[in-house]
Amino acid sequence: CEEAEGKLAGVEAASKQASDEAVRETDDLRSSLAKAEARCSELDTDQTSLTEKLRRLEKVERDCKASEQVVAGLEQSLSAQQEDMERLQGDLDGETKRRSNLQKANDQLTASK
Repeated sequence: CEEAEGKLAGVEAASKQASDEAVRETDDLRSSLAKAEARCSELDTDQTSLTEKLRRLEKVERDCKASEQVVAGLEQSLSAQQEDMERLQGDLDGETKRRSNLQKANDQLTASK
């Protein structure tokens, strides 16, 4: 009987030790799970932040493309204005030469009288 009680006490001790280990293991797993959930939450926040930054960058890119189109239009307009100015300068030079020739002819007529 004493032998049985000794074996029973050994089994109870082993059972208690196994139970304590299971509780510790469960606590460790719960702790790991809590850390993993916290990390997932951080990653969700990071992803949200990165998604918002990406949206802002895409908007900046669209704005830049629109600005490039405006600049291209302004460059074309400037080029056309420069061509107009060159043409007008040629017209002015021609008119100035014509007036100079008329003045010379007038001076010659005046001098011959």
